[in-house]
Amino acid sequence: MAFFPAEKLKQRRIEIDLSSITCDSPDVQKRLDRIDANYQRLDSMLADIEDTISGDQRLSEINASIKTVDIRKKKKRKWRPNKPR
Repeated sequence: MAFFPAEKLKQRRIEIDLSSITCDSPDVQKRLDRIDANYQRLDSMLADIEDTISGDQRLSEINASIKTVDIRKKKKRKWRPNKPR
């Protein structure tokens, strides 16, 4: 059963216009600015969360009670093929 017709899977040559996309391109700069703005918003939200935790006695106690051993990674099982039945 074919998921895609042969026409869709046919190889095509892709032409890339290197002159239009550069680090000075307005599209690239706009995307970088958007990424930077999102990281600044994330930093602000994380700072607010830290302030809330440090300002609330109950949350501070919970935060202090969390140990890194409680968040251990699970040991990966070694893969073995199924035994024939």
